[in-house]
Amino acid sequence: MKSRQGGTGTAEDVHMPAREGSMEAVKQLRQLRTVYAWGAAAWTGCLLLTLVGERGSTRQTVLLLVLLAAFLTLLLWSTWCLWESGAKRRPGPASAAAPSGGAGEK
Repeated sequence: MKSRQGGTGTAEDVHMPAREGSMEAVKQLRQLRTVYAWGAAAWTGCLLLTLVGERGSTRQTVLLLVLLAAFLTLLLWSTWCLWESGAKRRPGPASAAAPSGGAGEK
């Protein structure tokens, strides 16, 4: 039975585009994580300059804290998503080293 895309309808045909798409998604998540990390560093620097310089108002300090918390939350989320996607793709060392019952075993 053929699927609409012209494949055979097996599980490999259904999941192949998802693998290619997931690699692109991982790449985008890594880029986002980099943006969030630099953003968190920038907001931390601004906050420190505001506190050390004692020129900032309370409103400015609270705004910088909120922005820093938002970027740290997004950084944590993107790191967690990358962790989850990596855990599903890579087999553990025990499963990679274990023999799979090939012809050489008796």
